Amino acid sequence: MQTSTQLYLITPVNLDLTTFPKLLEKILHALPIAAVQLCLTTEMQRNSPLSAIETLLPIVQNHGCAFLLRDHVELALKTGCDGLHLSHFDVEKIKTIRKKHDTFQIGVSCQNSRHLAMEAGEAGADYVSFREPSTPFSEGNKVHPPSSAFIELLSWWSDVMEIPAVAEGDISTENALDFVKTGVDFLAVQDKIWTHPEGALKALETIDNIIKNNTKNSPTDRPL
Repeated sequence: MQTSTQLYLITPVNLDLTTFPKLLEKILHALPIAAVQLCLTTEMQRNSPLSAIETLLPIVQNHGCAFLLRDHVELALKTGCDGLHLSHFDVEKIKTIRKKHDTFQIGVSCQNSRHLAMEAGEAGADYVSFREPSTPFSEGNKVHPPSSAFIELLSWWSDVMEIPAVAEGDISTENALDFVKTGVDFLAVQDKIWTHPEGALKALETIDNIIKNNTKNSPTDRPL
């Protein structure tokens, strides 16, 4: 299947609810974003998990994007989230959620394992997420190109498998083209974008242009 890569946002590690909602609103107004995944900070999990959801969920859904919560199953279900992202592979949990909730979207992190990804798809996951386990995050603004093995995995999955795939990791303006050329369905951008020297919106506009200029022939976006 030929696909056009879409942007998928993961909230910042140091999520600040006093400033981030306004930035998110600007981004969603300016660019076609497929989904936003909320990763609750440790402090939010401990003190006010509902606050972040109640603040961000309407902004995201009002723009027609999917709002996904990372890992907190019951909280995601009771607050009206569109779905859940499981950061730790658990096939039984996938099956249990799918059995009870037909339309609830489920994404699963599978590291760089084809086997786990296929297992997740068979269990009922709506998408699988790949990342290189060794992806570094602690070297300032330095961006690392994806390995040839990881590029081969994303390309193979895009060409062979039906279930959509998300590429995660050290993705920024400098290496986005490497990922887009694989035909991967979604680019999950994280702190390399939120801390980009030119600002997150400008960085995302650059990646969006890379996607538009390097889309495979006869694109059909696969929904999340």
